[in-house]
Amino acid sequence: MVGANATGKTNLVDLFMLLRKIYVEKDINPFRYWWGYQNAVWDRKEELDISVKFLFDYINGNKTYKVSFETTFTGRGGKFEIVREKLEIDSDFSLELIPGRIRSEYKGDYAKLIPKIMEDFLKEERENLIVSELREDKIVMDHIITPSQSLTLLNLSLTATMTLYHYKNINIALCYLIFPSQSSVAILNPLVKPAEFYNEKFQFPLAHLIIKEISNLISKTLILKLNINEIKRPSQLKREDWLIEDGSNLNSVLYNLYLKRNRIPDKIATLILYLFPNINLGFSVTEDQRVYLKVQEDSLELPPACIADGLYKLLAILTALELKPSLLIIDEVENSLHPETLEKLLDELKSSETTVIITTHSPIVVDMTDPADLVIVEKVAGETKFRRIENPEGVKKKLKEAGITFSEGWLYGQI
Repeated sequence: MVGANATGKTNLVDLFMLLRKIYVEKDINPFRYWWGYQNAVWDRKEELDISVKFLFDYINGNKTYKVSFETTFTGRGGKFEIVREKLEIDSDFSLELIPGRIRSEYKGDYAKLIPKIMEDFLKEERENLIVSELREDKIVMDHIITPSQSLTLLNLSLTATMTLYHYKNINIALCYLIFPSQSSVAILNPLVKPAEFYNEKFQFPLAHLIIKEISNLISKTLILKLNINEIKRPSQLKREDWLIEDGSNLNSVLYNLYLKRNRIPDKIATLILYLFPNINLGFSVTEDQRVYLKVQEDSLELPPACIADGLYKLLAILTALELKPSLLIIDEVENSLHPETLEKLLDELKSSETTVIITTHSPIVVDMTDPADLVIVEKVAGETKFRRIENPEGVKKKLKEAGITFSEGWLYGQI
């Protein structure tokens, strides 16, 4: 993601930080980091909600499902609240959580199944179920629950009790949504077979598998807004397997990785050796159980204050990759890095199995990036807009014929 200062690149980084505060850290006031809700919501309009929607494909065996997950929340009046969450699968089945109820909706083939099994279902759920819409092409049911600030779709678990009906390769099951600290309620939910299993007993509710994947995406998103001065300070020696956004616990996380095999992980060591051939990395533990990086350059031992900022920056990003996050987000990747180091690092990021989002306003990074991978960030009438380059191969040809670089084309409005 490339754009000028104050166009809104970091807003996307902050969005994922906010989602982690809500769903992973379960912060009762997740907007404190931004000094209040008014600084997080658009145009400081506290009367507005914030809504985030993910669209993706979920592949199970030879079947691909179109999935959307939308969450809407507010912090108006100093009180955080999730206003609404909705999971939709193939536009035929959805779960929606609003305070006091869960709504399940069925369309298409799913809706045609429900009347056939409604009688059995109502016997299970007669006290807390309201059928609010019952048509041939659409059925909506509201499941009454106890409102809870900590209750979200992503911390539910679903267990299937039995297959009730089979129609057009759809298995419908009576599934229980298990609430933290609450009783469970039942919904009708399609079943799927994981690709590795072919025995009928290995069937799982589809919503359960998808909720698990979405939860994993958010919980394993790793965000880096590195502060080199904080990184240089010794870290408390404890079992840590995840980096803090500013990288201040890098020494501890990297030392724990080192202890697993009594050496720096191979991928980190290989790139460090290539870029810094005259140094050796080690660790030292202080008497008060703090750990810090120890660097030997030829015969000279360097204390943390004398270690190059670029080495710390490189180590932090390579360590993040070693942790295998579902999504790695790096704010202003170019800071403290020499162009040669930056080029090797970008190659390493691109060849990894991790999805990586990078923000930058550096022409050097732009020239090292394939146009197809670039997202241009612009501010239009007070709103941040993200756009990809249309026909990237055509753009490359056009710039080459004009004799200008890719970054010059971006800087001077040619792309």
